[in-house]
Amino acid sequence: MSVWFDSSTRGTAHIVSQHMIRTRGKATEIHTERTIPWAGFAQQTLGHKGRNSRGVLECFWPLHWPWLGKEDLEKWQNITNFSAMKMLKLDVECFAMVSSEHLAGKCYFPSLKELDIYLGPAQNNRRFYSNRVKAINSFMLNLPALSDLRVTGWHPRIAVDTILATHGSRLVHLSLISFNGKTLSLENLHQLVETCQILETLTIQIKRSRGNYEEYVHYQTLGLLPRLRHLNFKLDAYQSLNYDEMNEEDLQPPSDPSFSEFDERLSSVRIIPRRIARNGHIRDTFINSTLDKELAHNIYQAIYSLRCEGDSRFVPLASMEIGVTGACQFGQHPYNQTPPCIKDVVDYLGRPCYVKRVIEVVETSRS
Repeated sequence: MSVWFDSSTRGTAHIVSQHMIRTRGKATEIHTERTIPWAGFAQQTLGHKGRNSRGVLECFWPLHWPWLGKEDLEKWQNITNFSAMKMLKLDVECFAMVSSEHLAGKCYFPSLKELDIYLGPAQNNRRFYSNRVKAINSFMLNLPALSDLRVTGWHPRIAVDTILATHGSRLVHLSLISFNGKTLSLENLHQLVETCQILETLTIQIKRSRGNYEEYVHYQTLGLLPRLRHLNFKLDAYQSLNYDEMNEEDLQPPSDPSFSEFDERLSSVRIIPRRIARNGHIRDTFINSTLDKELAHNIYQAIYSLRCEGDSRFVPLASMEIGVTGACQFGQHPYNQTPPCIKDVVDYLGRPCYVKRVIEVVETSRS
């Protein structure tokens, strides 16, 4: 039985897949407005001959976990068999409410294959408090090798190197989506290539740097994944303009050694209250936000550039989907907004592209 929420279910003995939403202290059916008190997983189910029955849950996707504490997990473990759990989706709040020691030492899922972690909205800096980071890293390193891993809101504090070392050999699908310009380093990509030899689907972000050589090498490195079939990535156009927020007298935007005299001039575009950019920053935004058919083709060629033609170790890339993210974002100020005078232009320049490999079939004449 697969349910969102069933008020008639007394316990978990017959539930195989459960997706839950939590609102203001009560669990509700996803398609109704009626609220129903719920006692959690502490409800017991009587099985054969009146004995307590431990349910076998294969998939559990709570949409929000601020209510889940250590005691709740302990009660759940008493009536639920974790050995069959294959899919698990977690919210970042879980790692704040439950101690990292309990997650790492007690919540072991020997059959888990798919893990999906959402680390919260881009502006929520609380998600990277040291206790949460410790809990997330400990939990992920305590799991068996996964075949499908999705992390939305990834940050460099999440130890991607040790995660790849633990799970890379079995990963078939990997998604690492970050916010605010936090992208994988070239060193991370090389480790990805070394450890993820059977990876087929990859979703990540690549830092745009006006198409320079460093950016080109990132694309080349992705092409060294031998079994990669589907690549979905965003070109990250985020610019970090590090103003001194504590010094209200110094409102000058940072400069760049590559800027010309025109680039150095202050632009009339305001990106946040009392903050402006230089012409060079606006120009770089236009360049890094641009995506067209020619650029998509060049990226595709860069990915294939280090592959030897006819090398049996590599399978052909079947599809590649490219988009742009972070355009017109110049910092992490809470009032940072896309300037309306350039938003429409950037949206037009950054239209997504989809590249699909077409296999030509030629019918030979009959003899």
